[in-house]
Amino acid sequence: MQQPDPFRGVKLCSSKDVRKILGVSRGFVQRIIAEKMIPAQKVSGGWIFPKSAVLEFQQKRIQKAKTDKRVKLK
Repeated sequence: MQQPDPFRGVKLCSSKDVRKILGVSRGFVQRIIAEKMIPAQKVSGGWIFPKSAVLEFQQKRIQKAKTDKRVKLK
């Protein structure tokens, strides 16, 4: 029996898209994956992310930057 696809019908982003949206390095995207900060799935040697989760993560980083002066955003 085939597992249900959790990303079916969801707009997706590649790792490159995530780097552009968040303005982060490849290494930080790897950390996001490893620490499961954003849901991700490996497909054909690359990673895909739900775009809504990436945008939500971005908003949380912006809110944190507003309250924590040590966080710097591009």
